[in-house]
Amino acid sequence: MTDTTPTALLAGAARAVITPPVGGPMSGFAGRGEATGTHDELVANTVVIESGNRIAVVCCDLLFLPRSQVDRIRRAIEAATGIRETDIVISTSHNHYGPVVDDRGETIVSSSAPQTTPYLENLANVLAGLVLEACGRLRPAVLRYGVSSAVIGINRRERTPDGIILGNNPDGPMNPRVAVLRIDDADGGPIAALVNHACHGVSLSHECTEYSADFPGVLRDVLGEATGAEVLFVQGAAGDINPRLMSWTWNNPKRLGTLLAAEAMEAYFDAVRDDTVNADLRVHEVVVDLPELLPSSEAAAEDALQELELIAQTADEGEAYWVDVRRTRIQHGLAVLRGREAPKPVKAPVSAVALTSRIAIVTAPGEVFTELGDRVLAGSPFPFTIYSGYTNGSINYIPTREAYDQGGYEVTHACQVAPEAGDELVSESVGLLVEVHERSAAAVESSLAQGE
Repeated sequence: MTDTTPTALLAGAARAVITPPVGGPMSGFAGRGEATGTHDELVANTVVIESGNRIAVVCCDLLFLPRSQVDRIRRAIEAATGIRETDIVISTSHNHYGPVVDDRGETIVSSSAPQTTPYLENLANVLAGLVLEACGRLRPAVLRYGVSSAVIGINRRERTPDGIILGNNPDGPMNPRVAVLRIDDADGGPIAALVNHACHGVSLSHECTEYSADFPGVLRDVLGEATGAEVLFVQGAAGDINPRLMSWTWNNPKRLGTLLAAEAMEAYFDAVRDDTVNADLRVHEVVVDLPELLPSSEAAAEDALQELELIAQTADEGEAYWVDVRRTRIQHGLAVLRGREAPKPVKAPVSAVALTSRIAIVTAPGEVFTELGDRVLAGSPFPFTIYSGYTNGSINYIPTREAYDQGGYEVTHACQVAPEAGDELVSESVGLLVEVHERSAAAVESSLAQGE
């Protein structure tokens, strides 16, 4: 049932600091080592929304969270609040200036340091307390939505005579969309604002060894001060999008975050009110089995392994990490081609929730190329959709089919999925959005019929 009164919805928000102790291993760039200081605090914040059922959206200033950590956090939140695991969304900003995030070693920096496991165990408790605090702040709420645009990012797949490199490609796809979900209380006072934009959190380059939230932290501070709302940054389909400013200077996040905040402010203050509330909120999740990336042939796999052995002879710590990752993947692929091992589908959790008949959130567990995210947004039946990448797990890069022929870091180094996986992810995401839209529309129709 859907109630069209603005008081049918409740919302509450909260924030917690999640900065680890200085001296812990940093993730985001291979071989960078330990944190030498804290420039600005890393934050996790949340908004809890209730209408017949409670859901929680949690955003963290972290590189990513693997599914094992997401499950741990969800269990802790459910135990503390009663919100079902399946109704909890855990998103990360893809921040490259934070701690190691996986105690199983599935990250860019070795996770052998003793700080990692205690930090992750405590993170689950901190986030559980965070959501519990937001539940205690629930009050009647109204949703508004708006869209503006900001050009802080640029396609990073620069084409050179030798192939694709990480650089600047001004002719490549880049979506400037800034989507803002504004949540006010019944009196018009601020509760929260979700700001959705797609751009890698790497503006300080690999040289920075201090903890920082990068430009999303500046966005949060500037927009929060201007509006009084708890600002949650929701990273979009940023797999092939870098900031236009990338160098070791604190001016970069300040300039990028302030510009993004200014454009988000326009969307915030021009936001359209939506009083159609889904009175039975649910996060609908499906786990998609995406095909894994395999060598094109046995000969190609053998050639690639020989090339990696040559690279390994002169590799530094960062290069050595990627040599190991690629070698393991290619060896498995060769074993599959020879019939010695079975293919391993890549588990990709995709979720969608209809907040109203007009507003939805859809998620993906990795670094989705911007064109794929755009296709999901174009296929969404909702007038306003937030596309949340790096959410509820991480399966690394999900490129377009064309990118595999072009090559480049995203495909050769940090990709687990086959060329057709991006198309399958888009199809599943749009299909899930259509499903939750039909359910919300049916709820509206039922509500209207009962009111006659």
